[in-house]
Amino acid sequence: MLHLYHATRDELIRIILKQRDALADRDRQITALIGEQTGTRQLVTDLTAQVGKVLAASARHDEPPGGTPWGMPGLKPTEPDGRPPRPRKRRAALSMPKRASYKPCTCPAYRWPHKPGGGRLPLRGC
Repeated sequence: MLHLYHATRDELIRIILKQRDALADRDRQITALIGEQTGTRQLVTDLTAQVGKVLAASARHDEPPGGTPWGMPGLKPTEPDGRPPRPRKRRAALSMPKRASYKPCTCPAYRWPHKPGGGRLPLRGC
């Protein structure tokens, strides 16, 4: 953490110039990495084309083509492999809990019908 409150003008200028140099270095590194990434992508494209040519040349002519191989990263199969699709998962049926049913009690603990066993007076409760 920089403490800039008590810094002098010269110290602030030095900090700003140091940050400017660090940002310039970072920008140079990013530019170099972008160039390297572009070269790598082109190399992968060329290698994929070469592998495709080799696979096409080595394919047997009496068999129908089976699409691109599954083991090659970045390539998706061009034709289905003949397996039936997996069944979709079904959610478990949600059942609502049964509501409790009881016969209303009419004991003298309350003046209205209520749930049995909940009397407030233990001597006169239901």
